[in-house]
Amino acid sequence: MKGEGHGLEESNKDRSEVSRDLLVRIAKLYYLQNQSQQQIAQQVGVSRSNVSRLLKIARELNIVEIRVHDSSPMSDVLEGELSKLFRLKRVIVVSGFLPLEQAKMQVGQAAARSLAKFLHDGMTVGISWGSSLYYLVKDFVSPRPLNVSVVQLIGGSGARDLSTDGLELARGLSSKLNGDCRVLQAPLVVQTHRLQQMLSQEPDIRSVLDQARRVDVPVISTSPTSANSNDLASSAISSVTKWTPRGELSQ
Repeated sequence: MKGEGHGLEESNKDRSEVSRDLLVRIAKLYYLQNQSQQQIAQQVGVSRSNVSRLLKIARELNIVEIRVHDSSPMSDVLEGELSKLFRLKRVIVVSGFLPLEQAKMQVGQAAARSLAKFLHDGMTVGISWGSSLYYLVKDFVSPRPLNVSVVQLIGGSGARDLSTDGLELARGLSSKLNGDCRVLQAPLVVQTHRLQQMLSQEPDIRSVLDQARRVDVPVISTSPTSANSNDLASSAISSVTKWTPRGELSQ
């Protein structure tokens, strides 16, 4: 993955090279015994920057969980109201009183925890695109070894940051689920209905679209949009809305 990116592959490599016992030991020294990173570095025999990196990995693997207990019952009320309004079995509400990127991160992390609870071997997960889903993939930790397939649900968005594109998200999630990855080698939006029909009949594209219709768990993200928005996701959604009658490659 080139560009700024977020380093999903590098993070996975770091995790595989570090023993869990070392992560637990460093986490206990820092969070339970209140030792500084410099003190831990001297005690364990690593650099202070490595201590910081190992603490980050410990959080990513859910060895350490940091929670802020909100005393307000508003989240519970909103979850109940949304569940009734849209007839949903389960709703999770996260705090919106945050900068936009932090709010997206919290949404992704909450979704990652929820997804991990009900996946089992043999399932197929479909994933679309977006920065919230980037955080889902980044923070997803399987509670047990799984073999779950992943399918890209929509065509390429042409995102400037490829780490939020459907192809990269599908690859990143499948690497954590030890399953096959099916990617949709086509653009999200095309200019004519005829071109959409031609692309949809390509054997590889048709095969992925057929599998997308049968996923057990579709993972998608939505966001508000406006005509004046400069946000890439909003622009893409506006384009999809505009061109849907003529050509949209998605399921």
